[in-house]
Amino acid sequence: MSSEVANVARHEMDRCLFDGVVACELESAVYGQVWRGTPALFDDVELAVSADAAKRARSAYERIRRQLAWLKMRKYVAGLLEGYQACTVVSHVERAHLAVAAPKMRNVHEIPNGVDTMALVPAGRTKKPFSLIYPGALTYGANFDAMAYFLTEIWPRILAAEPGVTLRITGKTDGVRIDRLPTAPNVVFTGYVDDIQALVADMCACVVPLRIGGGTRLKILEAMALGTPVVSTRKGAEGLAVTHAKDILLADAPEDFAQNVVKLLRSEPLRQELADHARALVKGSYDWKMIGDRFRTLVEETVRASAPTVRK
Repeated sequence: MSSEVANVARHEMDRCLFDGVVACELESAVYGQVWRGTPALFDDVELAVSADAAKRARSAYERIRRQLAWLKMRKYVAGLLEGYQACTVVSHVERAHLAVAAPKMRNVHEIPNGVDTMALVPAGRTKKPFSLIYPGALTYGANFDAMAYFLTEIWPRILAAEPGVTLRITGKTDGVRIDRLPTAPNVVFTGYVDDIQALVADMCACVVPLRIGGGTRLKILEAMALGTPVVSTRKGAEGLAVTHAKDILLADAPEDFAQNVVKLLRSEPLRQELADHARALVKGSYDWKMIGDRFRTLVEETVRASAPTVRK
């Protein structure tokens, strides 16, 4: 916790009488003591990363260490939530983890992340043939792990079937040991891209071979909104109401993932079918306008229900 941030927040709370407070994610929620006495909502409680780390340990020592870290995180978050009247999670997976960490917290609402489907529209131009993209900065550990896995286990299989395929990996690489990734042909590290949306829209497919992480995969939603079909692991699409072979292709085994990618690259009708269904799914379930309306209603209900008991 930053004392400087706490002092600024305290000053604002003293200066104005706020109807309610929305603390976005853990970094903001830690200042709950500052607005104690004002109805407050903890937005986006995310625990999947910590919970999964405990499951993925490779040695007995690492497993014990990560399990202890998970227990500490559960206790910490449960304590923070005592100062909030309601909270949100982005998926049923996060809701399940929260139920374990803070079983006393009953006022939990599932509100997913989303995208602006009015701004993210299909390019309407021809896709670059045999082109793939992974839109994720390697400075984030889950993205680095995904690309290490993809380039080692999946990419060689795709190249064997289609030697002309290319892969673009976007995002800053400052401080990232790219040399620790397998050397692979036809792979381009673009660095920061000014217009990532146009680049994603131009690709034949977006690959999301994530094995760790939490929350809702915005990279999938954005690709779907832009008319670019997605091939993902089930972990990568976790928390999204997607259907394999209808609006996305899902595979966990390297050979299955590679086969799905190759099938997609070779079939324009399949790409179009997936893209159309995916765009409809995003517009119907993950548009920011609809999600924003739900969130605003939740905030208003939290303030109305909590004000008489919180402000004594």
